[in-house]
Amino acid sequence: MNYTVTYNGGKKGLAAEVQVAMVTSAGNVVNSYDNLVMLKDGFGLDEMYKGASATGSVAFAVPDGDAAVVRVTPGLLADEVFVKP
Repeated sequence: MNYTVTYNGGKKGLAAEVQVAMVTSAGNVVNSYDNLVMLKDGFGLDEMYKGASATGSVAFAVPDGDAAVVRVTPGLLADEVFVKP
């Protein structure tokens, strides 16, 4: 999955603070770090100031045909948001 993170907070932040996972139709959470996949455009520790963006990709091992949803946690203390891919 390829996505872009835009920092809108004060001072500075890291793109890696935004956590993305998949939630399967059975309710299981699949994280990108559950299975090691090396991507050329993966997220690093991009440091950002207000208005800056970082784009990268992550991979998830989700069963074929599963109607999983994307769970986004936009910061360490932020509430989760669910999005259909």
